Amino acid sequence: MDRAKDEKKVKMELISLLQQKGYRKRFALTVPGSNFPRQYGMLAKCLDIFFMLLAEGRAPSGKLELDTYAPYNDTITCRFKLDYKESTGFKIQELKVHKIYGESKEFRFANNQEIPGSMTLESLFPKPKPWEGIKKGKFRP
Repeated sequence: MDRAKDEKKVKMELISLLQQKGYRKRFALTVPGSNFPRQYGMLAKCLDIFFMLLAEGRAPSGKLELDTYAPYNDTITCRFKLDYKESTGFKIQELKVHKIYGESKEFRFANNQEIPGSMTLESLFPKPKPWEGIKKGKFRP
């Protein structure tokens, strides 16, 4: 029973952190090193599936990946790479932000609070200014 309480506490901490940062859309759960198919749903459901796999021994490494989209722009995808240890809980190792048909950026973190908010993701990919072409002598679109 104590283990279930700890898992619930750790799960709620991660959910509240990601919701505070603005990541509220649906997630896709992938467990690297496992032949378990990718699962889709809200974050709480994905974490429940991960803990089920962990209890069954089908997620031996304790690593998982969560994919989601930016809440206001479906062309920006986010992949969180997490590590779970029973003693410390979830640790966000890396965040990869990718703009469809464009570049991607990777971030590594010392602690979970350092992840960027979802509203700052679009600023990582600057849009071209409409007057840039005119400055370079290009008058036609």
